[in-house]
Amino acid sequence: MGPNLWLVLAGVLLCFAAGSLFALAEGSLLSLSKWQARQQAERSGFAGRLLQRLLDEPSRLITALVLGSTAAQIGFALSVLWLVLYRQWRPFPSLMALLGLFLLMEVAVKEIGVHHSAKWPLRLAPLIALYSKTITPLAMLFEAFKAVVLASKARVAAIIFTISLIT
Repeated sequence: MGPNLWLVLAGVLLCFAAGSLFALAEGSLLSLSKWQARQQAERSGFAGRLLQRLLDEPSRLITALVLGSTAAQIGFALSVLWLVLYRQWRPFPSLMALLGLFLLMEVAVKEIGVHHSAKWPLRLAPLIALYSKTITPLAMLFEAFKAVVLASKARVAAIIFTISLIT
């Protein structure tokens, strides 16, 4: 095993951990009711205020979580692809392992976050707030792209509706 293999395996582990963190954050933060969020914010000092600030801007929170989760999953998949292409790992078992770990990361970890939403939001709020602040320029670019796509879809829908009225 050469040094490149250890780096790739470390990358797989890092991407899996990051993807799990974002899945846990998504499950726990987005499953809180407004009352639960307010209660947790009042009981906890700094972390509670960060939690409330995150939940006050749900679009920004979801954008941050989706970007982080997507980046982690892409890194994870590319690392496994590298192992298949350059280390001659067997493709089918590697893809099955990748699928299994994706399911573990997205379904099981998110489910843990939903079922333990009393404990995880305050623990994750400072980390997610720092991450959200760090990727603000990228998130703004993503939001602008989303606005352009939605506006163009609205124009296309209006044109189709007008044509349907004419015919």
